[in-house]
Amino acid sequence: MNPDISVIVPVYNAEKTIKRCIESVLNQTHSSFELILVDDGSIDNSGKQCDLYSETDKRIRVFHQENKGVSEARNIGLSYMTGQYVCFLDSDDELYPETLEKYLELIRKYGADALLGSLEVVSDNSKTISGFKNENSYGKEIWEDICLDSQPFGYAIGKMFKANIAREIRFNKNMISQEDLDYNLEVYNRCSSIISTPAAAYIYHHSNSQRDPQILDYIRNQLKLYDCAEANYHVSDKAKKAVLERIATLIYTALYNTKSKTEFDHLTDE
Repeated sequence: MNPDISVIVPVYNAEKTIKRCIESVLNQTHSSFELILVDDGSIDNSGKQCDLYSETDKRIRVFHQENKGVSEARNIGLSYMTGQYVCFLDSDDELYPETLEKYLELIRKYGADALLGSLEVVSDNSKTISGFKNENSYGKEIWEDICLDSQPFGYAIGKMFKANIAREIRFNKNMISQEDLDYNLEVYNRCSSIISTPAAAYIYHHSNSQRDPQILDYIRNQLKLYDCAEANYHVSDKAKKAVLERIATLIYTALYNTKSKTEFDHLTDE
């Protein structure tokens, strides 16, 4: 029998955090899941640790590939997942023990195609909640809220998608950043109903080494959002303006802080 949930984890040089990540899944109160670990060409002991865990629990499946990036690693997971629903988890993050149970209960309660959860952001001994203020059930009007503030809708983590929708889409391996929002927009485009929750069941460990958004990827995504919103829903002028203002602000900030042609060329690197 196929599991209820597939949890996909891209792994790259994560030997210091992968144990915490894996055990947070193994400790779930909901036990019908598969944990797909994709070792993306790690040069530390990450891959070996994944293999050792797979020997102790048949719900764990490990795939190894040459280093191709997080998008290709997630795509491997999408190709091999067998669950009815799918969640993405990063190898330096973790789940609360009740996360999968709560997500599954909510998504089934509303008969939704996707569940959008909030994040507990842990950084330098501080904790904050990032995400949604209310529990909402959306139809196509979700595009209004995404235009007004795309950030909570952009993370692939902290969410649950129906597998039959998620497996139709692939992460864009050519994007330097913002691949999560690009993927999610395609998911939302195929969803009839979506539920959001303020409950923070995903622990996101933020570090200063994480990537900054690349200007071209960001602009492409915001323009893609604008087009999707226009095609799916009669969004307000306020929502349209919010998208365009984000683009303008990023361009102004990037150019204002650029001191040389070399830095400018770096901003626009493909």
